[in-house]
Amino acid sequence: MILKVILLFLLQYTADSLFLRVETGHQNIAIDGRDTYYGHYTKIHFHNVTCIDAIDIHCLKELTGAEEIDLLYTECPKGHWKVAHYTNSKHHFRLKEPIHALRLLISSRRDLSVIDAQVKSCSYPPAAPSECHRTTRNHNHRHGKSSTSILRAVDPYSRIEAAMEAEIEAGARKGMSRRVRRDVEDITKSDDVSTVSGIQEITEDKVVPYGSRLEVQAGSRWKFHSGVGLVVYGTLNLKGSPSQPVIMESAAPGERWRGIEFRNASFSSLKHVNITGAEVGVSVHSGEAPSMDHVVLDGNTYGIQISDMDPSTTTHLQSVVTVNNEKTGIEYLGKV
Repeated sequence: MILKVILLFLLQYTADSLFLRVETGHQNIAIDGRDTYYGHYTKIHFHNVTCIDAIDIHCLKELTGAEEIDLLYTECPKGHWKVAHYTNSKHHFRLKEPIHALRLLISSRRDLSVIDAQVKSCSYPPAAPSECHRTTRNHNHRHGKSSTSILRAVDPYSRIEAAMEAEIEAGARKGMSRRVRRDVEDITKSDDVSTVSGIQEITEDKVVPYGSRLEVQAGSRWKFHSGVGLVVYGTLNLKGSPSQPVIMESAAPGERWRGIEFRNASFSSLKHVNITGAEVGVSVHSGEAPSMDHVVLDGNTYGIQISDMDPSTTTHLQSVVTVNNEKTGIEYLGKV
């Protein structure tokens, strides 16, 4: 018990000044799509909502990278916890996408004895925390000491999978692919401009981080393995030509890759591009929709899906063809 107090003291007073306070404890953790488990946690409270894109976690016993660790966060004073997906190398955890947190919780089935946590902050502007005023299902007791308290967290990806499974049961899909927490590989670093050409075999999610730009040259061909995709938070420019289009396709016939996902992305452009064999050829989740010029979406489950696009922007589609898709060609899911 004395050692626990010393470790908490070290974390509290060696942490970045962004931290308001740090708590440790244990309680039941319930995450979408997973069994509830009894978790040991370290909870960090920030002075203000903080943008985070990486965190270094140092423990009494050095992490190996094989530990099962959940990173949960919320931008609200109470409840509304979400799962942060990451890829890690020992103590360094790089997030799949920047998060905005007022509280950050590090949880594991075993006691990690966290002694230091160093947050890499970012400048990505936060969305309005519209969920904070809504009733939460969390029933959390102070310090999480009660064995009956449950901290509930939403995992958006498990909800996507659940919807897909429902469609499978209804016979709407022939198969589905799983995505896991640690399948993300960064294709660029923040503030970088990368140029790619030629044939690429994509075995894990490729991510264009916020503030980065990826240029894919004419004649490039990307072959995606089942269930992986290209996720864009920065800028993506696919620069095909009439004689040398950029081709995005499945690595194997009959398999579905996930598609190109724009998530709060900056302005991007797709010119002379062929996209085939994806679950959703192009999907836009808030932010700016890409400009699409001479884009062919052939043989996907869905062609284009747009949801919650920035109302101050417009969607530019010129000579876009969607054919042989199992469901809709172009679908708008946002508010009218």
